Amino acid sequence: MAFPNYIIRMKSFSIVLVLTARSLMAQAPVPAERPIVPFQDNSFILEEAYNQEAGVVQHIAIMERGENNAMNASFTQEWPLGSQTHQFSYTIPLVRPDGTGTKLGLGDIDLNYRLQAIGSGDSKLAVSPRVTLSLPSGRNARGRGSYGIGLGMPISYAVSPTIVTHTNFSVLHVPGAREADGRTGNAAYSVGQSVIYKAHPQAHLMLESLWTGGDEDSFVISPAVRLAMNFKSGLQIVPGIAVPYETRRGGSTSVLFYLSVEHPFAHPRPDARHSSPIR
Repeated sequence: MAFPNYIIRMKSFSIVLVLTARSLMAQAPVPAERPIVPFQDNSFILEEAYNQEAGVVQHIAIMERGENNAMNASFTQEWPLGSQTHQFSYTIPLVRPDGTGTKLGLGDIDLNYRLQAIGSGDSKLAVSPRVTLSLPSGRNARGRGSYGIGLGMPISYAVSPTIVTHTNFSVLHVPGAREADGRTGNAAYSVGQSVIYKAHPQAHLMLESLWTGGDEDSFVISPAVRLAMNFKSGLQIVPGIAVPYETRRGGSTSVLFYLSVEHPFAHPRPDARHSSPIR
């Protein structure tokens, strides 16, 4: 896809998001005074620094379709370990490399532990450092094929009642990893930044960006929108869609579909956030 065509598509996408936001805001008047309280749900390509609350589990499915028949998909579960302070999660990826024409292959599975070191979903500032163990279940499906250890630092900050930013720093070290062409690449690091705008309690506009370095640099910018369906039982369903643009190799555009399902697995709590709109 030519770069000018991408600019035209991005402008059209932005106009649609703005018109949608205005329509939603017109339907729901905003109170004159509101405290600065963050609104939380997972981003698509970045991490938000809010661990799962006690008794609540989240299931996340992502599918990204790119050019030349490339496809990435993943399934993630996030579980609190007794309280919101500690969280365990795992991610199982499926990958079909660009232009190969092969079936989706199993990628390396990531096991994650996160500590809610500062704040929570009700705080202006939240920080949740992460440790990741990467298991080589996918052989070289992602060009790694070896055990790895990763560290991450997601930081979330509520600028206002309607704007929240998320900053990510991460590094992954994979001793013995070998690319398909024989090169050895044992480290990757990334920096990400996003801005989330609460156009409506149940509709957020998102702009995420992610730079990755190591064997080959990559920069992705991704406008997106997510919605929420809330149920009295505590069930919350959040679908979303994004249009990531990657600058590497002359630029390429993909479409990303997101689905989150969150529900209590212990006894329901009267103050559970899942019975109210996304915060």
